[in-house]
Amino acid sequence: MFNMYQLGRIYSVLIIYLALFAPAIAIAQGNTSNIKGKIHEDGIPVEYAHIGLFQYDNDSNPAALAISDSEGNYSLSVEQEGEFVLKVSFIGYESYQQYITLTSGENLDLDVELTPDSELLESIEITGEKVNVTYLLDKKIVTFNKEMIAGTTSAADVLRKVPEVNLDAKGNLKIRGKSGITILVDGKPTMLSPADLLKNIPSNTISSVEIITSPSAKYDPDGSAGVINIITQQQQDMSVSGRATIGLGLVEKYDGSLKLDVSKGKWSHFLMAGMRHEDNPATEKRRFFRNGVFEYETIAEEDEISEFQIAQAGTEFQINSANSVYLSLQYSNLDKNTPISLEINDTELTAPSTGSGLVDFGIREQKIQTGYLHSGEKSSIGADIVYSNGKARVNSESNTSIEGAEAYTSGQKNEIDFYFFDYNVDYSTSLGENLKLELGYAGEEVRFDNQYQANFNGGQSELFYTYKESIQAGFSLVTFKKDKLTLQGGLRFENILQEISTLPNDPYQNLYPSFGLEYNINDARSLSFNYSRRISRPDPFQFSPFERQANSREIIAGNPKLNPAYTNNVEISYNWFTEKMGLRATAYYALTSDLISKVLLQEDDLSRITYANIDKSHNFGIGLSAETDISSWYSLDASTDLIGYRLKDNKFQELNYDGVYTIVKLNQVFSIAEGFNLQVNGVYTSGYFEPLRKLRSVYQVGATVEKSLFNQRADLSFSVNRFIYTGERSTRFSGPYEVVEEYVPQNPVFRASFTYRFSKK
Repeated sequence: MFNMYQLGRIYSVLIIYLALFAPAIAIAQGNTSNIKGKIHEDGIPVEYAHIGLFQYDNDSNPAALAISDSEGNYSLSVEQEGEFVLKVSFIGYESYQQYITLTSGENLDLDVELTPDSELLESIEITGEKVNVTYLLDKKIVTFNKEMIAGTTSAADVLRKVPEVNLDAKGNLKIRGKSGITILVDGKPTMLSPADLLKNIPSNTISSVEIITSPSAKYDPDGSAGVINIITQQQQDMSVSGRATIGLGLVEKYDGSLKLDVSKGKWSHFLMAGMRHEDNPATEKRRFFRNGVFEYETIAEEDEISEFQIAQAGTEFQINSANSVYLSLQYSNLDKNTPISLEINDTELTAPSTGSGLVDFGIREQKIQTGYLHSGEKSSIGADIVYSNGKARVNSESNTSIEGAEAYTSGQKNEIDFYFFDYNVDYSTSLGENLKLELGYAGEEVRFDNQYQANFNGGQSELFYTYKESIQAGFSLVTFKKDKLTLQGGLRFENILQEISTLPNDPYQNLYPSFGLEYNINDARSLSFNYSRRISRPDPFQFSPFERQANSREIIAGNPKLNPAYTNNVEISYNWFTEKMGLRATAYYALTSDLISKVLLQEDDLSRITYANIDKSHNFGIGLSAETDISSWYSLDASTDLIGYRLKDNKFQELNYDGVYTIVKLNQVFSIAEGFNLQVNGVYTSGYFEPLRKLRSVYQVGATVEKSLFNQRADLSFSVNRFIYTGERSTRFSGPYEVVEEYVPQNPVFRASFTYRFSKK
């Protein structure tokens, strides 16, 4: 067997081999790719329209430019191949863009129909518009128009409309029924948890979302279920543009955001600010049984009060046609206070036990990001640095009394100073007509300095400890394209150190291979295959060994003996597109070893909530998603998954489950009248098992009404979320114990929002 040092040497030799000898397997000199077509409005040619072809990952430096002639015809020629964005603009019309993939020597006919700009015309016919979905070899890109953003205030609201992506009432995210998803914003991680991040990113700053279920070796391998990358709005083809949104909801919900873009000459600047206040009441019930006999129940009335502020400013300077630099600064602050009223009905007590508690969470972060990009004719290089620091707190306190007599008090305080440092260099080059090579290096340094205090019934403990994480990685990615076939292979090597000061851990190393294949049957149909290896590392709170007593019946603790979980993902997809419909069918399988899961361990009358590794988890299924304009007044986006699972653990026999369940998600847009749209969306999940937990079926339905105002420069929307809702119910198991749980948040939720778009051309 090879040790990790030997594997590292093999990896280094492999990179050198690819760099030196890959040109030998390239096929001759490249052929020029040509794109031609006609720019028109309802069949009438548009003369002097500006057409630009931009690389997908560099939309500031055009690969080719053209202007349409008197008949609306245009043509573009480019020697490069890969993923591009075609942009078309002309005064009096809305800007148009489309994602395309070019192979060497390809000739593509592409007509573009422009839509008159509503700012210059008194009225315009509004038809049903669907989510714009583009499928690439390793990702799915969902681009949002203003109709789909209507009625939303956060990224979480937006993702609830995206097929294949599911969020529960607490904001926990899943893809194809699997949690463990890495959330990125413009390709970069953040210190906020996924649930908090999605709840607080203003929706009107979002341009598109990339869903990457089987990422290549180029991506950080964290997240067993894949990666969701949220792309924020970029500078438009005008000197000044922006939008402002205000929102209001019942039970003290209000929010506001402003996004402003300014460009002049070689400079582009942006400014974004937002705030959000949420009051989210909920009821959580737990009923405890031993061998089927009821023992006690807890009823918690909680009210999560969340306040969030964010401000961000940035600038980009185009040094010349091939080089640019950028800098951005960000400040964010999140405060969450959750007062809790608790009642415990115990068969051993003559009267119920009552109590109160408070959970206080906050995180304040300052972030700076800077980078450099060079984009040449056959090669490019980019460097990026992100540094952030801040303070966080996780505090709680509770007390319980029986008939007025104090039974117990408990509390914890954890004040945290943290910093985060992320840096990477990425180089790509063309090695001939059909071959492209990417090499990269990435590093990540994280540190948490914790001041921990705990008390229970007068007894106190205090501890200072440091959590550190250091990751150093290098990757190589080779892409081969010829005719209708695309092959992509990659390998990533990582060295990781993850430790708590009181419990040092040795560094460990790993290799993460990836492989992708795509075959274009014709212009409308394609087949693809993807494989990747992923990791889920214990986070600081799962890893921490310190325990706290939540009440007289429950202890919550981390587990310092947790191992990382590794997942091997395989998926096969069939894509079919027509002018009115996009359809994707996928079969997938994921094998996870040492799956990290929250478990309930019952010890006599005391419940211990902690984390454990499960030996094996198998997740497999078939999925179908479709986006279609059925008529001029109705469009539909839908997905359905039939998922099988198998859990196997030798230590906890009660973890062993097999089963099948279904997830169905629909989003419909009805264009009722000019500038007046109705959206109805819903999701249904049948009952299934998680480790030591059985979940019952759940469904919910929401709706949004949206009206355009002021020649469509503004939108007024009214939404009702969860106006049909079952609540979330489950049963946890631990030996002879069963805990029946029910979580019901505010239901329904009413919101109104107003958005105004402004620009100066």
